[in-house]
Amino acid sequence: YKSLEAYNQVVSGFVASVKGRIVSDKYVVVAKVRHSQRMNDPLVDIWLITGKDGRIFSAHCLGCKAGLAESCSHIASVLFYIECWTRINGKLACTQVKCSWLLPTYVSNVT
Repeated sequence: YKSLEAYNQVVSGFVASVKGRIVSDKYVVVAKVRHSQRMNDPLVDIWLITGKDGRIFSAHCLGCKAGLAESCSHIASVLFYIECWTRINGKLACTQVKCSWLLPTYVSNVT
């Protein structure tokens, strides 16, 4: 997956903003992504609708012809961005969970 253009766009910072909201038990996401070839053009508007189980109901890129067919790299880069954000922010910090190291044999409880 690291050789995909969409993944490289996420790593290179092409995804400028991602906003989402839950509407009727579905996630509605609106994003802005830079063009891959025309860097000085305005950002591309993208929207997608997904279910809570990760199923994608609809996705459109309003800046390219491939996006109208729901198959451009801009849409894929937003999906990669959402996955990366979820993996990073979905975990608790080590200071938010109970101690996980092994206790010495003479200690039975940490208070």
